[in-house]
Amino acid sequence: IVAQELGPATNLSTSVNVTVYLNDVNDNPPTFLEESYEVELAENATAGTRVVQVKAEDVDTGIFGKVQYTAILGYLNTSLHMDPRTGIITVATNNHGFDREAMPDVKFLIEARDNDGIGNRATVPLTIKLLDVNDETPEFERPIYEFILAANLKNFTSPAIIKAVDKDAEPPNNIVRYELDIGNYENKFVLNEITG
Repeated sequence: IVAQELGPATNLSTSVNVTVYLNDVNDNPPTFLEESYEVELAENATAGTRVVQVKAEDVDTGIFGKVQYTAILGYLNTSLHMDPRTGIITVATNNHGFDREAMPDVKFLIEARDNDGIGNRATVPLTIKLLDVNDETPEFERPIYEFILAANLKNFTSPAIIKAVDKDAEPPNNIVRYELDIGNYENKFVLNEITG
């Protein structure tokens, strides 16, 4: 600030520096470091398995810039646990409902708030791609198969084909192989292990 005389004879002046201190207000929401998070998780993951760590920052100062991770939103959200301070997400329970055969991936929204968890809100998508494990048992299409031998005992009167299906989502977990387990005395029957 400058003060100066306005008189006709002299033109004396003086100056002083002024410092203005700005009080911060909570005018910025948190910002996640990633636009989205995508991870892979085995469908049979157990409680405590680490899924991912999310991270958000806030440019406000003091408590206004203190970020807390406040919610996981979406279907099966109770299957996950998120540490409100670190953003580490883990599987919450063994009965989580993640099933690769029912859905290949599960989508969530992760919420963070500033002002120590009560201020401005931000969200980021989290996609968990479920990895198939061999958790399904093959099932035959019929409960019993009956075939009639031809009179010459060298073939059947109609094609003798058996078929089983495995509901696992991906090979090799859903590939079925066949074998004659008992009753094939003197190896008189042959079963194609691939086609049935």
